[in-house]
Amino acid sequence: RDPGASIEELTKVSPEDLKGLDPRVREEYDFVRIAANALNADAKSVEEWEQQLVQFLQKNARSHRFYEGSVILGDVQARMGKFGEAAASYGNLERGPPALQIRSATARASLLMGQGKFPEAITQFKAAKKITTSEDDTASVRQKLEASLGLARCLAQSGKAAEGAAIAKDVIRTAQPDEKDLLADAFTALGACQRAGGQDQDAIIAFLTVDLVYSGVPSAHAEALFNLVSLWAASNQPERSRQAAQMLATAYPTSSWTAKLAGAGKSS
Repeated sequence: RDPGASIEELTKVSPEDLKGLDPRVREEYDFVRIAANALNADAKSVEEWEQQLVQFLQKNARSHRFYEGSVILGDVQARMGKFGEAAASYGNLERGPPALQIRSATARASLLMGQGKFPEAITQFKAAKKITTSEDDTASVRQKLEASLGLARCLAQSGKAAEGAAIAKDVIRTAQPDEKDLLADAFTALGACQRAGGQDQDAIIAFLTVDLVYSGVPSAHAEALFNLVSLWAASNQPERSRQAAQMLATAYPTSSWTAKLAGAGKSS
């Protein structure tokens, strides 16, 4: 999902193009426009786009975009520090099938992890994995693997890095080769666990795998590059560190990882 690219494409649509459109097409246009801008908003405009997304979901509660919009709204609210509102937005997914229920629980667990509430987050991640599903529900299987990766990260942040790394490796073994998004997330989670456990050289391999093999997954690639900047520097490879920093800033100028790297540079 690249909100910047979506916004660029939307600028090609003129007001004349919108006249007389089928209401369903107009609804789709409005969703993409609002969601992309909300995800790409800076601190000055994010509240305005958050409210537009809230209004869209209230107006289109039966839209096929309702659940996706709820996740985006939760992500935006979490970024704003509105954790209660974000949890409520993710809670909308509870109305859906098991896969969405698992995603809801996982997202709320991630909120708790982001607030440093690790025991509560671990409990929530484990609860997500225990939600009852049918054996042939592949969507739920995928969501449970995502919950496993969240659990791995949370364990690493709470002093159980080896346990977290083992879970991430298990997801990598389970994933199919064509599940590139899942594998990219798994290798970044593995790298995070390895860094937390002081295994920097292993972490380089994990993050480098994302950089070389799964660079088509923007969120994971940005995280991998961010980590490689400091890992290469600590390994006395300043040129590789500089290249990783340049790639991060150039390819993902609006990423939170780019902002984090810039903040680290100012404070060092």
